[in-house]
Amino acid sequence: MSARKRDDLEWLACMLVASLGLVACLWVVPYIPTADGPQHVLSAHIENHYADAGSIYPDTYRILPQYAGKGFSLIYGPLESVLPWRTALSLALSLVAVAFAWGFALVVLALDAGRGRRRATSLLGFVVALPFPLYMGFFPFVVGTTVGLFTIAYVLHRPPTTLGRSAVVSFLLLAQGVCHAFTAVMTGAAIAAIVVMGAPRGGRLRAAGRMALVGAPVAALVGATFTDRDVLATSQHTIDWELTSRITEISRWFVPGPGLRGWLVIALVVTGIATALLRARARDDAAPPAEAETHVAWVALVFLALALLAPVHLRGWQLFAPRFIVLASVLGLALLRVPERTSPRVARALVPLVTACCLLSSLVSARLHRQLANGCAEALAGLDAPLHFQGPRMPILFEPYCGAAEDRAESPVPWAAMANNVNLLYLIDHGGTATRLFSGASSVHAIAFLDSRRPPRQDYFTQSLAADHLSARDPKLRASVVTQLAANGMAFEGIHVIGGDRDVFRAFNERGYATELENDSLFIGRFEGCPSELVLPADALDGDPVFYDYGLFSRLVINDEIRALGATTQIPPNSPVRDGLVHVALPARPCGPVWVRVFWDADRSSTFTPGDRTCENAQWEGRLVGTIAPEQLSVRCSGAAAR
Repeated sequence: MSARKRDDLEWLACMLVASLGLVACLWVVPYIPTADGPQHVLSAHIENHYADAGSIYPDTYRILPQYAGKGFSLIYGPLESVLPWRTALSLALSLVAVAFAWGFALVVLALDAGRGRRRATSLLGFVVALPFPLYMGFFPFVVGTTVGLFTIAYVLHRPPTTLGRSAVVSFLLLAQGVCHAFTAVMTGAAIAAIVVMGAPRGGRLRAAGRMALVGAPVAALVGATFTDRDVLATSQHTIDWELTSRITEISRWFVPGPGLRGWLVIALVVTGIATALLRARARDDAAPPAEAETHVAWVALVFLALALLAPVHLRGWQLFAPRFIVLASVLGLALLRVPERTSPRVARALVPLVTACCLLSSLVSARLHRQLANGCAEALAGLDAPLHFQGPRMPILFEPYCGAAEDRAESPVPWAAMANNVNLLYLIDHGGTATRLFSGASSVHAIAFLDSRRPPRQDYFTQSLAADHLSARDPKLRASVVTQLAANGMAFEGIHVIGGDRDVFRAFNERGYATELENDSLFIGRFEGCPSELVLPADALDGDPVFYDYGLFSRLVINDEIRALGATTQIPPNSPVRDGLVHVALPARPCGPVWVRVFWDADRSSTFTPGDRTCENAQWEGRLVGTIAPEQLSVRCSGAAAR
């Protein structure tokens, strides 16, 4: 056996071992929490089971002709149709991670051009194969980036100088755009820069024109994605923040988990870029592969600068800057190579040594996955419980980070609120419909709510107060927040509370929510309410028209306006009288402390105005305050106050 063939076999064996280590770290827990991952998992599940017999989905959603952002569903969807969803998800993530690592290896080998200086470098893809966007749950982005690695490798190996090669690159970019449009933009920009810089000085304009034609199909696809969505209509604002603040978390942008591993990767990336540019300046190697290294180094440097200096968020687009990290790290690491004078024995020994480092990195990732899963254990504890949902459940988050540090400088995955979308996973096993999904734009989303079945609008202000540390420290504010959330949840089938405590759960019970599942921080309850009523004297309806409104009472008002349960309603003048009293059922079936305002509409405006009389026994701005409980199901108005 020749030395070259032996080295190739040893390299292949090490790649397979590193692949097994990478896959193993993804299977150490049944489910690895991610921020937005449940959105994509549920969306694919709805697509798969939309037409099933007895499915409730056609009554709530419609399927859209999605043609971009499909990368994850193309892999996960077929697996989920034949496997349990958690098994299908672990298998899909394993396939993507291994493909990422092997795609990186192909980029490295294409740069090496058969010189044998980068066998050890090609294994480093296993260290960065679980990037920051994966833990953020940006699954289509990760799939699209993975496809882009194979495109870059192809261009480095076979530059698109002929019609056939150009057609292949154009097809690969279009396929990547279907997986995720922005990854195709980044990859297209990278390979265009590499190709144009690599062209002869007199032929660069022609090369640029050729690459424009190559990218035309995917450019048309990307442009089409903006025709059916209004990015400026979003509430997401641009956020620019100082480099010094970004430095505290940027190591986890490269590789989530312990900061040391991320800083080591950063050091290797910077070393790869710097040494490639220094070699080009020294002109110690004028062969075409060395020129390609220089061009790749400049592209990697640009992506690294964008990650450091671009806005963290764009309007309508969260975590913009960190997305450049993936290609910056891939291209920077790919530039590493053993020095020219390294002995063949040392170069050969580096391959198993780097493989051992990759396995160690996989062990670190496995520990991270256990940490994330343990932090979300209580939030996920009901997935296997015997529950059944039919309609939407309002999610309530008191602690969205699953026990991880909220401070981004301390969190293993900065910005990632792992509990934010956990409630969506319950809908896969237990039925029901979502209150919020990535939906609506037919180009990048698979489903949309039917207009007639759109869930009630959620109160994000009160939800933000629930997750704020101030409410946890102020009992009055906490009670008011719980009251408002209880009122909001009455429009849904029930509530799904994550990160609460027993006192909060008891308060929801008192507000009419029957417990379906509860542990120390998780509460799932169905709203049943109380058969409550308003009681007035029989002669109360003899004069002016009588109206009423009502709501849940708390001593601290957190909104600009006191919110009523439903619209102001007139009491029919011919309402039946029983035992000398008029009994008016409160349709929302409130429980616990409530307020009721009854007013005699003197000006016939059908709204409460200063000249209107209220109940004689009103206590608070013309409102009665009482408590609805099993032993007292009514609030009594003693009659109109004197003028």
